[in-house]
Amino acid sequence: MTLAALRTAFLLAVPILAGCESMPALDADSTTVGDAALAQLSSGAATSSLASLPVDDGRFTTGAPRKTWVYSCQSFPSGSGSQSLPWVSGQTWNSKEKVEVRGTVGWTRSLTIVRRGTQRAISGNGLPGHQTGTFPISPSDPAYAYDQNPNAIALQSVSYSIPANPAVAAAPSCLNMGPIGIMLTGAQLFNAFDAQGRDAAVHELLDSCWGHPQQQGAYHYHTFSACMGDSVTGHSKLLGYALDGFGIYGPRGQDGTVLWSNDLDECHGHAHVIAWNGKRVTMYHYHFTYDFPYSLGCYRGSP
Repeated sequence: MTLAALRTAFLLAVPILAGCESMPALDADSTTVGDAALAQLSSGAATSSLASLPVDDGRFTTGAPRKTWVYSCQSFPSGSGSQSLPWVSGQTWNSKEKVEVRGTVGWTRSLTIVRRGTQRAISGNGLPGHQTGTFPISPSDPAYAYDQNPNAIALQSVSYSIPANPAVAAAPSCLNMGPIGIMLTGAQLFNAFDAQGRDAAVHELLDSCWGHPQQQGAYHYHTFSACMGDSVTGHSKLLGYALDGFGIYGPRGQDGTVLWSNDLDECHGHAHVIAWNGKRVTMYHYHFTYDFPYSLGCYRGSP
């Protein structure tokens, strides 16, 4: 998606927000995922490239959390059953060459975030405040050759009550399939796997905002998307909340350097001073990264 197209997408998608907390505006100056990352690669990330990311099918554990893996509540069959994909070469894949689902479908986001005592109540319609591709994927779309996703994006009833001041649990918890967080775009976040335990970013065909619907029509992400509207300098913005209450931020750390999975703990986060509930506090939080597992590796708090 070009910068002009992305800017138009944000203008056409009209957000609706009620409640006591403000929501960061979607950033009209965001570029594509690949362009944004390549522009910010630094010394800590020099050995990684968006043109040569590892394919991490089956990179899960069910016994205990493990850094750069997913601590999963379920196991998956061995073997990925991978088809031949032109953006995959051996055990690496090129995120800049991956085919995207075409389309420019507009949606009206509804998202309410309210603090009520010790809880943060989040409700909405599950629709993103940005344009999406056309789903089901049309047979005339080049993406159809690799993924015949028959699901249509549909209105959802999203309702969560999560801790407003989450605490680190005595032990991390495994990640469920389905929603693990809610993003400020209005759409939900799933973990890094598809239903077969494959690296979803590699195998599932996504639109230009790196999202798609599942069987019930819930539009969701498995990875960071530039359509989430992260800032382009300094520490990344708060982009959403995990179901244990901790914040999920974009891929840049304290000094604005792009983070990678090895820079974070086994749950894909760390602690330092951030803005939280209107104050500056030292607090644990998650980050997106451009490499697997892309967002959470486990819950650090209690979901």
